[in-house]
Amino acid sequence: MLFELLVSKLTGKTSDAMEEERYRIPFFDGKNFSDWSYRLQLQLDEDLPDHINLPLEELLADYPESPSDTSNARETKAEAQKKIRYADRKCKTAIVRGFKMACWRW
Repeated sequence: MLFELLVSKLTGKTSDAMEEERYRIPFFDGKNFSDWSYRLQLQLDEDLPDHINLPLEELLADYPESPSDTSNARETKAEAQKKIRYADRKCKTAIVRGFKMACWRW
């Protein structure tokens, strides 16, 4: 506690900012793939584990639509599918944001 207070006084950063910086994923610049991929994998495993280990189609397969579904069941499944698609986009965005633009080959 005392150490954190001293560091925050010296650096001007709050403990929350220091904690965030500590877990920041570095940009992939073409040279640090193993470090970058390891940190990204840890972050995504914590936030979105299913989206790392399973394809989107498998995640959506848990909520198949059926003609016999009630309107309430259809709404529930549609909402679950929407959340899965959102989380999948969030996962892909996290990966893409980790690249420096210079690494993209157009």
